[in-house]
Amino acid sequence: MPRNSDLHTAQFLLFTPRPCPLHRRFKFYYIKKLYIAKAVRLGFGILQVDTDTTWVHNPLPALRAMHQSSIIVMKDLPFVNAGVIFARPGSPEAQRLLDDVAWRVQLFQNHPEVIGRLVHYAREPYYANSDDQTLLSDCFLSAILGERTWLTSTARFEARNRYNNLKTLPEWPQLPEAVEQKKQVQMAWKKARNRIVSIHWGSTPGRPGTRVTTTKYPSFALGPNDSLALAPRRIFAHLPYDPSNAVTHLTAARGFQAKVRALKRIDRWDPSERVPNASTTSSALGGILDSVRTTAGSFAAKMQSTVLEGLG
Repeated sequence: MPRNSDLHTAQFLLFTPRPCPLHRRFKFYYIKKLYIAKAVRLGFGILQVDTDTTWVHNPLPALRAMHQSSIIVMKDLPFVNAGVIFARPGSPEAQRLLDDVAWRVQLFQNHPEVIGRLVHYAREPYYANSDDQTLLSDCFLSAILGERTWLTSTARFEARNRYNNLKTLPEWPQLPEAVEQKKQVQMAWKKARNRIVSIHWGSTPGRPGTRVTTTKYPSFALGPNDSLALAPRRIFAHLPYDPSNAVTHLTAARGFQAKVRALKRIDRWDPSERVPNASTTSSALGGILDSVRTTAGSFAAKMQSTVLEGLG
């Protein structure tokens, strides 16, 4: 499979803001997933991260070492977390997965009426879930199983739940679709193969020297020469915080104030940027930001025509 060398593939960070109004946030879901798909098609590597993350180590060397996988995502329930994604040029199957995520987001935002054709028990007004995280899980399952599925993100949210509380709707656990969705996840996990990646950062920030360790992660075949991977915790982690992890996502801390409290508890909060371990964070991001600066012109030139064309 032809793949751009990591030495020649620009690595970009897409820090994902979290706008408060729900309708604005959902509109942004399409834009960021469209940018990822188009940038990868142009030959760029993309590291998309939500802004509610704290960085201790540079994850790119470890991500580059996972060269068998062109898409590496943070693990979550039921499958993946869309808040931290690394994607680079790979197989046609991988590109179709990235395109599929963006397509599904805009489909349900612009044409909620299609829900009636996809979910037999759905009732108007349709919920038409366009959340990129649950949609990404369905796209992953579709790619791994080789058949398109809508159960995790679409069918589930048309059943009665805390977001869609119409009394006439059936409860999700009582539906045969819920049983089928669990089977799909189990079938996907049966296809997982463990791989090993070396981690070259030490367990204690600021202490001289590094300690090379290895950690396992699951990967899923995607075509004959490519795969999808779920990043190990040492690279993309949820709370609780551990300084031996490169990037920690604060998704479990719901709301801005909860995230501030979480950062204060781990001594990582200071709006003036005088964080006690700021030198570690600067080291983690320094090389990445240098790469962004040197390749931004090329990226902007290529994206200007293709992205605007796609949005037009």
